[in-house]
Amino acid sequence: MRKILGEPSRADVTFVLEDGKVIHAHRCILLARCRTLEERVRAAGVKSEERDKVRWGINHAQHLVCQLPQFSLKAFQSLLEYLYTDQVKSLQITQGLQQSAPQNQASLEGDAGDPASQGSIESLLDLLQLSHEFKIEKLRKLCEDALEPSITIENSSLILRRAQLIGTQAEDLKTTCMNFILLNYQQVISTSSFYDLPKALIKEINMKVAQYGVKVMINNRSDNNH
Repeated sequence: MRKILGEPSRADVTFVLEDGKVIHAHRCILLARCRTLEERVRAAGVKSEERDKVRWGINHAQHLVCQLPQFSLKAFQSLLEYLYTDQVKSLQITQGLQQSAPQNQASLEGDAGDPASQGSIESLLDLLQLSHEFKIEKLRKLCEDALEPSITIENSSLILRRAQLIGTQAEDLKTTCMNFILLNYQQVISTSSFYDLPKALIKEINMKVAQYGVKVMINNRSDNNH
């Protein structure tokens, strides 16, 4: 199945993503693996123009184009890889890799030896958002399992903010982030990303800190940024 992933000649749908980048897929696989995504294609897909079919190398007579500009190509490629193969190659979450990574962080391919780099974490968060958007529970769990041991002082606020946006489906990830921040409060509030959090979320953190008997130190940057 990996061989036909993104292969245009027999594809019957092309997704147009962030910055106009495209990736091709097969609706029969989407129907079998992710009805929510196939239904999105059925509802929002439009018949492609001949010039686009020629440009992309499409042969299917009923080919559709589906605009999803809110999603990055990298994240959507990983989503389709999971639907076609039941795995995501860049998600390396085995116990051995976690133990060998610094600070017990999950390893992600292609990040110059830094398993918890900002780009890797943001890509994982984008994939987590996609798994939530299209109701792919097993993939959501895989993303969370990779993210949780990758939480650091620098990225904890970013992960918490995205978990908060996803809502109840990412409640476990939010709780893990919150606990990490409580344990490392003084270091986390020294990072600029902490003050990018919504004011209500900062208040929630500070209330929990006070509840656990840790002295709350409010940095003036909080007032400046909100």
